Amino acid sequence: MREKLLSICISSYNHMDSLRELVLDILSEDIKEIEVIIVDDNSAQNIFDIFQNIDDSRLIVIKNEENIGPLENWYKTISAGSGRYILHMLDRDKINKNYLHEIIRILSKENVDFGYIGNYGFGARYPHGLASKSYCIYEEKEAIREFALKPMHPSGFLISNQIWEGISKNMESLFNVSWGIYPHRYIYAELAGKYKGIYVDLNLIEIANQSIKSIKTVTSNFYSNEEIQIKHWEPKGILYESERLTEYAYKKWKCDDDIRMSIVADRVCENYMRVLDYGKRMLDINHCMHYGIAPRYICEHEVIDECEKYKKEYIQYASEFFSNNELLYIEARLNKLLDFDYKSNFERFLISSKIKELSYELLLESKMGCYKSDGISVAIYGYGRLGKMLCQVLEGQNYHVSYFIDKNAHRYRCEKYKVYSIGEAISPVDAIVVSLQSIYKEVFLELNKVYNIPIYSMFEFLKY
Repeated sequence: MREKLLSICISSYNHMDSLRELVLDILSEDIKEIEVIIVDDNSAQNIFDIFQNIDDSRLIVIKNEENIGPLENWYKTISAGSGRYILHMLDRDKINKNYLHEIIRILSKENVDFGYIGNYGFGARYPHGLASKSYCIYEEKEAIREFALKPMHPSGFLISNQIWEGISKNMESLFNVSWGIYPHRYIYAELAGKYKGIYVDLNLIEIANQSIKSIKTVTSNFYSNEEIQIKHWEPKGILYESERLTEYAYKKWKCDDDIRMSIVADRVCENYMRVLDYGKRMLDINHCMHYGIAPRYICEHEVIDECEKYKKEYIQYASEFFSNNELLYIEARLNKLLDFDYKSNFERFLISSKIKELSYELLLESKMGCYKSDGISVAIYGYGRLGKMLCQVLEGQNYHVSYFIDKNAHRYRCEKYKVYSIGEAISPVDAIVVSLQSIYKEVFLELNKVYNIPIYSMFEFLKY
């Protein structure tokens, strides 16, 4: 049988409804170069019952006889792939299937060893060279800078089968409990510099954060050592992660001061940005339900205190590995993030927390001096997290979201909403609402040059 080009390997545990929808979406595309492999970690519902009526040779379903936990199931899932390339996904993800053909085209054309598909870095710096391209290839030191230890979601992890077979022989040594649930960021560090990596900047995978009843229905055996059962997104967990990657980087690049310092400084700062996002996460109901905790409001002072604590404890820990000058460099970068980036970051999470509580119907009615019983039509600028959240709220009120506008429209292909670039011809709407408060003035000026349509910011609504 001819080798498949791409194995889409899905780790599964107790998300049968979204898993079935994901698999059906993939198989609905007539692409013979792919196969879909599910490895289920002994879910409560029998996975074979879910797919018994699907007759497609591209689908393979595997069920663990007993629950082995996400780390080992991640390894088993990827190892089950037989295609030239292996792409990892989770059972609660959604897929923009229109991009599958483009992914196949890219992988057929380029000879790469590993990579990432999507744009789901957790606060990670945007890769160099991708401003006007759908993908970019990195090698040697450039690959180390762009991939090693970078905080990226496990959905989108890409690796060639040949490379995976080579490193999986030593996989037991990579099952380091301190690496957390998914060790892919450390796998990238092992590969970067030796092999050719690719970033594909297409929104192929939509990572869903579903509301659920209990933590038991989504995760199993996060860590084998109960003493370090720390949620990776909490400040304490982020600090723990920063300490582990520092130790790893120090040992791996001990003879290369430039690489070691560059990687550590970048990753520690990226993690610091996640501490700044702590308040936003604790107000996200779906996120809290996902982890079985109660949402709560965190004031600005508490977030700042957590940031200062992170900085102080990290510098103290890192003093074992770095000189005073190196520590001063890292501390200066952290201070700069707090001084210059905190205000807009805190503002973003306040907007996202309050957006669902506001009646945009009354606000728009008063601002535009009009009301339509059949709904006001709006366009949203910014196809990011806030833009999508705003869209959900508006659609739930008396509005019709006609389309999105985004300067990076070429990255998105959405079935329900069209995403336009600034300057493209668009159909008339009653208003454009800008979801990005931090750069609202610049966006307003740019939009106002092109469109003769009322333009508003969400911040205006919040102040009203």
